[in-house]
Amino acid sequence: MQIPAAPLGPRPKVLIIATGGTIAGAQDQPGTTGAYRAGSLTAEQIIASVPELPRYAEVESEQFSNVASTAITPGAVDRAVASHQ
Repeated sequence: MQIPAAPLGPRPKVLIIATGGTIAGAQDQPGTTGAYRAGSLTAEQIIASVPELPRYAEVESEQFSNVASTAITPGAVDRAVASHQ
């Protein structure tokens, strides 16, 4: 896969408010169906897994929580967003 050229001009600023869930999940033995844990990775670990990202955006992150998606309530989302307005 070819990586597209970085955009011209200033990079957009992106804030990632991490809550855990599936995207932050990991397995002790990848490729198997067992030992999965939601919310295992931090936002910084996920960002670091995409080394090309700084070419395209200035990324900041906040680790608001690190739990399974079923544990996130609308109130928690409201608090996370409100802390950055």
